[in-house]
Amino acid sequence: MSTLHFSCSSPEHALLLAASRPCLDTEGAERIVELSKGPINWDYLSKQAAHHGTSGLAYANMYAAGLRLDVAQVAPVVRIARDTGNRNLYLQGELIKILAAFQTHHIPAMPIKGPVLAVTVYGDLAYRQFSDLDLLIHEHDIGQARALLGRAGFRCIRHPQWIEPYLSFAHELDFIRDDGDIHVDLQWRFGKKWLALPITPEHVWKRSRSVCVGGQQLTQPSLEDTALILCIHGYRHFWSRLKWIIDMAAFMNRFGGQLDSAELLERARAGGGVTLLTLGLWLAREIGGAAIPSTLLRCVDADIRASRLGRAVIDHLYRDATPGPRGSQGTMNNVIFHWTARERLRDRLPLPGPFAAHGTYVLRRRMHHHIRRLLRHRSTSAKSE
Repeated sequence: MSTLHFSCSSPEHALLLAASRPCLDTEGAERIVELSKGPINWDYLSKQAAHHGTSGLAYANMYAAGLRLDVAQVAPVVRIARDTGNRNLYLQGELIKILAAFQTHHIPAMPIKGPVLAVTVYGDLAYRQFSDLDLLIHEHDIGQARALLGRAGFRCIRHPQWIEPYLSFAHELDFIRDDGDIHVDLQWRFGKKWLALPITPEHVWKRSRSVCVGGQQLTQPSLEDTALILCIHGYRHFWSRLKWIIDMAAFMNRFGGQLDSAELLERARAGGGVTLLTLGLWLAREIGGAAIPSTLLRCVDADIRASRLGRAVIDHLYRDATPGPRGSQGTMNNVIFHWTARERLRDRLPLPGPFAAHGTYVLRRRMHHHIRRLLRHRSTSAKSE
């Protein structure tokens, strides 16, 4: 386990970080015990663990370290961890049902992250928190997939009249079941169409592999593509959740020795995504204590931008001001982050067509919302008169 080279803003954050590492060794267990002896606000820690998506893993590591988890003040951590495990088991069952329906209707679908990552990377479904089911489909199957989910009791969260203009630049559609219990995220790309990324869905499908999860054979990205997908996802959300960093650390601990490091670096270089990869690896090592293969480690140590960006991520990781999925950095800092993380000018700039479509969509939605508010205001005024 590597030594942390930074300090946390509170004892709760320090304990959460120590307990969220995917591989617990003697040193890590001793640190958990030592930190737990200090003044810990367990209710706050449990909320932070839930916010960062590491409740199950933190609970398991604290239990393995020998902490007494039956005392009243630790109850919030235990409750959330157990609820997470039960919820994950339920969602895995629902995922199998949805995939079976897609297969019956001959619609290829590849589950991304979620329960499959929990089982294959963490080795325990309860160790990774997730709230929705992500499915990668082919773009030409969007219509069929929407119709199938509709028949299964799901509705798209976007108004029907806005779906077509949204698809001109989008990469995903969110669905919620009528009972509000299950969210499904249909994806056909790994980011908005105007965002240049070092991986394409076509190549992911071509290089995909089969894995067994819950007794079912499921299609999954290759190991090299999975590493890039995890790094791309973290980059798009500015690595603002501890869970995404721990995902990368757990993946490297589990599959780092099986990776074709040269091939992974070549794919990253070809797509202008070396810093996206090295940043993910730097965070996995520094925060998650991951072991990085020597070929990749040399690139991580040589990429000064990765370490600079990584320290910026750490600085914002535990800020509570804005709990949104893109962290607390603010728009300008997010733009700087994106600009610094890409090594080629053409990847820093958005593709004009899809970017213009996105801007037009946002403007039309705002105008529509403003007009509706104005009409409601006039209607209310007329009735009051």
